[in-house]
Amino acid sequence: MMGIDDIAISFVVSYIAGSIPTFKDYFANNTDLKGRIDKCYDRAVEKWTQSFELQNVMKDSPYQHLNDLCAYIQNSPEGKHPRHNELMQIWANELRNDELCYNFIIEQKESLTHQKLDKQEKHLNKLEEMLSTLSSEMKGKNKNELKNFIETLLKENISELIEHLHYNEANKIIQIIEDSYLSAIKDDPILFSEFEYRKGQILGSFNLKESISCLHHSYELYPKSKQFARAEAWNLFSQKKIEEAKKVISDLSDKDTTKQAILISLNKTPKEAYISCPDDLKNDYSFRQLLLQALQNIGKMDDIDFLFPEEELTLPKDLNHSNLNAWFYILNYHRMKIKDAIIFTRQAPIIIDFHKGYEAYDKFFTLLAKTDLCTQFKGFRAFYCYWGFFSENDETLLAEYQNIDGLKQGAQKYLFVLIESAMLLVAKREQEAFATIVSIKNDIEKDDVLMSSYTNCLVLMSLYSSSLMYLNLMFDICKEVKHKIDTETTKSIAMIVSGQNAADIKSALQAIDFVNPIEKNLLVQLCNYMLNINVNLDSLTDCMDKIDDTLLAFGAMILSANGKDEYAYNILNSKIDKDKIDLKQRIFLDVLTRNKTHHPELYRLLQKNRKNGFDKEDILLVNEFNLALKLADMSNALEIITILYKRHPEHEFEFVNMITVLGQVNPEELAAYEKEALAFEYTSYQALATTYKAFASNNYAETAVEILYKNLQIDEERVKTFFYLESTMGPIHDIVNKQYEKAEIGQYVLIEYANGDRKVYRITSDSPLGIAVIGKKANDIVEVNLDYSRRKRKVKVIGIFTKYFKVISDFMLEMRETGGNATFKPMTIDMEHPLKSLEDTINKMDPDNKDRKKRLSEALQHYADGSVCLLNLVSDNDIVGTNYKLLFSQFKVYVLPVKTTEQLFPILREDDIQFVLDLPGLIMLFEFSQKYNVSYHSKFILPKFTYEYLKRYQKTVKYNIDPSYYEAFKSGNIKLYSKFYDADLEQRIQELIAWAEKNCELRVDETALAVADGDRSDHQLLFSNTMTQILKSKNFLITDDTNMRNFVNDMPILSTESYMYFKESEEIAKKYTEYLLECGFIGLNIDRNYIFSEYMKLEHNTENHWLAITMNAERNPFMFTEAMNAGIMIIRSSLNFGLMRMSLTNLFAMSMTRMSTELLNNIWQQAQIFFKSQMQGFRILKECLMDARQIVGR
Repeated sequence: MMGIDDIAISFVVSYIAGSIPTFKDYFANNTDLKGRIDKCYDRAVEKWTQSFELQNVMKDSPYQHLNDLCAYIQNSPEGKHPRHNELMQIWANELRNDELCYNFIIEQKESLTHQKLDKQEKHLNKLEEMLSTLSSEMKGKNKNELKNFIETLLKENISELIEHLHYNEANKIIQIIEDSYLSAIKDDPILFSEFEYRKGQILGSFNLKESISCLHHSYELYPKSKQFARAEAWNLFSQKKIEEAKKVISDLSDKDTTKQAILISLNKTPKEAYISCPDDLKNDYSFRQLLLQALQNIGKMDDIDFLFPEEELTLPKDLNHSNLNAWFYILNYHRMKIKDAIIFTRQAPIIIDFHKGYEAYDKFFTLLAKTDLCTQFKGFRAFYCYWGFFSENDETLLAEYQNIDGLKQGAQKYLFVLIESAMLLVAKREQEAFATIVSIKNDIEKDDVLMSSYTNCLVLMSLYSSSLMYLNLMFDICKEVKHKIDTETTKSIAMIVSGQNAADIKSALQAIDFVNPIEKNLLVQLCNYMLNINVNLDSLTDCMDKIDDTLLAFGAMILSANGKDEYAYNILNSKIDKDKIDLKQRIFLDVLTRNKTHHPELYRLLQKNRKNGFDKEDILLVNEFNLALKLADMSNALEIITILYKRHPEHEFEFVNMITVLGQVNPEELAAYEKEALAFEYTSYQALATTYKAFASNNYAETAVEILYKNLQIDEERVKTFFYLESTMGPIHDIVNKQYEKAEIGQYVLIEYANGDRKVYRITSDSPLGIAVIGKKANDIVEVNLDYSRRKRKVKVIGIFTKYFKVISDFMLEMRETGGNATFKPMTIDMEHPLKSLEDTINKMDPDNKDRKKRLSEALQHYADGSVCLLNLVSDNDIVGTNYKLLFSQFKVYVLPVKTTEQLFPILREDDIQFVLDLPGLIMLFEFSQKYNVSYHSKFILPKFTYEYLKRYQKTVKYNIDPSYYEAFKSGNIKLYSKFYDADLEQRIQELIAWAEKNCELRVDETALAVADGDRSDHQLLFSNTMTQILKSKNFLITDDTNMRNFVNDMPILSTESYMYFKESEEIAKKYTEYLLECGFIGLNIDRNYIFSEYMKLEHNTENHWLAITMNAERNPFMFTEAMNAGIMIIRSSLNFGLMRMSLTNLFAMSMTRMSTELLNNIWQQAQIFFKSQMQGFRILKECLMDARQIVGR
């Protein structure tokens, strides 16, 4: 009788397949039951696997997977895959635990039971019926009829059963013929040979000796049959009767695969013979298998790699007698690729790709389960269990492996023992693992090859069990039998050396011999490195070209850690396969990490590995994440931190960074993490403040304030100070200072005593104050007994607030009582000299203790002389705020003249030049386009880091206090600001971001990592991400950053004005020059007509830019010629001789100020020729120039 689990499983099968019609009708009328069944399935999948990817796949398309599973179970119940079995079992348990589903299953119990029994009985009855019919049909026939009938059976029925590997049924028919009707066919050699051949085929998998006998007999009876000859030749060759086999195959066609396999194997160079074969023969998997067996038979297995080229194998759709050899080749192919590697870790798929091999073996054994050979091929089954154990994390396959009979016998018994030990170790059954591997110690001590494999396995078991027990056993055995450690074992020992065991290993190595003594020295140096004692770098360097590549990687690691970064990189770079994840590449990643010059390559390699599925090492993910942040590669950073967070949701680093990055990339998704953020146990002020900022800057103010409120105790003084500051000027201001109209229980009331003191109390129903103020409003007076004495006191209700206000109220009270805290210094005002006292107090609060007026004076002087200006747009603390405002003030910015730029970079006229923007360049082009509605011809390049930085700033700009802005305002330094700049800075930044998205290509360039240190500020990261963009051919940086002029002679950098003259229309370029002149820029491309027009405005006492033009003349030597020509025009048109002469003299004097003596003399000599002309105005112009030269002392 079926148990409830069996019934539930059968129910699952029927449900999936829809095999019981009443189920469909029932579900159509009862959708709740169907939904419950589906939920049971989802829960089962979650318990069945911890892999989120696999869960999603199984949940997204359950019927696609489970229909196949159902068909598989129904067609072959004894061949169920253990993992599928496990899922079915878990689903059945979930159904049983659901009351509605359980009741339905019980209702169907009888129907399901009968269905299963009927199916089994039907199958058995069909076979018996067929054999009974066969016996009946054979009786009563005469000899000829019987022969014809038997011939039909052999060539059709039995042949078809053999083809489909139904040997048992075929054998029963053979037995009926042999027991009762053999005499009828013995006198017919051809028919009898057919009988013997079919019998031999059937016995091939059960009784090889008898099979060979039958096949040989069939050939003797009828040697003309090519089929029989082929089998005879193969059996002779297998028995090493080479000459006899060659004689038999001589009659076969040259295209016969058996003949070709034998002949190629006998060739002196089988590889060359194989290569010369036709492609259709080489592409035949069955032929490759025959050749492999032939080479194995005659002992030519040293070089068989040519039979296993790197290629994607196509798996047959089915399994039959004809393609059995093709399947054997596929199974051997995967085994050859994995090379019987023994793995001791769940991370096996990272080291060796078992998955493809396991998929092929899984399909083979799935198909095999439907045949009569389902218990055969134990060796292949062993590897199927082994690979599946690691590939699928399926521990049921360990039990299946241990139940395979005969594994610990024959030539490969030691290999299978080592495999079992590995599986037991990974399954945490360490005592069994130890006992299993020790059991073969005495059997292999005299075999060096086996000993090498054995010792290597012991080391690996020690590595992955974190126990020196196996390693010590290995050392003891090596000393006892005087076994020399080979390279493979040396590599394994190198992997196990750590700071904790290095001293013990170094000591043990002294008594051990090595095949290569150099490798022993490397291990000793590795131990020294782990122990932080002196490494003999000279001996290590000398042996680098004499050791295995993997050991060389360890040597490179040691050298890199001891200051030889570039040497280590160079020797490793040529030795590793960057497309292959192995130990060498892992060490290479560490070498790359140590040298920031190679961080671009490190980032690309880490990213590629992770996207290819190799994401198991947290430290590598953290490294990639930090590099992604330096590039503002936020989508990639989000992918990485999501993996880390799912893996360690309780870790502070993972959680805080997950919230931070999500707030930048997908802020709307923060809503799903509000509960986690409130419940998380923060350990540091920095983590708490970072999480708060992520929520606060993305309009989750209520969550943000609660995060701070619940964690005041972490670093009480710092957190309370931060809370106070944020409630005063930050995004939580409105929540903290929220007032209620009437007092209610649970709120907080601020009261004022008669002496003016104020204090906040919680309103409760069991306190005198609470009872007194309930229902009261602000400014109400209440009488209350505060100290439980009989005397009542009158107090005034100032306001009714939240619990958050209580925090800042207590904070302020504490400061008043204690004199302040580390952030808020105690302030004492001398009332006789209040202003001086206040100023002294402010000076004390300054971090660098520098006189505040002096510091401000220096800053304003820097603005005036142009030594700081747009560079401040990328300052550490305020990337846009103050300095964006100063952009439109009266400070000077020197840009390289357009003509100088053209002389330096003539290629700027070419069409395929690309232009990169930094923040100054971006803001200038944006503001000009906004003011004059200008669109540019170029699509600019903007570093992604700059873009992300702007986005971060835009979220917090409205809360920033900007004292320097008010100082600039009071000093008249923002004269032009109101003309160009919106009052709402937040909105302006948003428009800037939108303009960048429309007009710029956002780029991530890993090269920036080569110059970005881990402790670099955002300012420096902005610089590195920008400058590395112009390392590419024909990329030019557009910037008005004053400091950039230091690079101009060597690097492709031009001003925004130069860009306009090279790429935009002359009209726009001239308009832009005027715009820059208004903004106080110096070195501009001012022509004679503009000089003339601005002077005439000056003479007529209208608004003009003559002073700005004069200042520009100092910095732009090319302007001298324009000034001379404009001077002639001015002299001819001026009506104010004194003003004209003074203005021109000043203009020429400013032009000469920075000229070298040699240049000035050359210009003067040229001017003398020019002034010989008697044209109107030349005399006055010459006098102005002479006066100017005298003024500048030249």
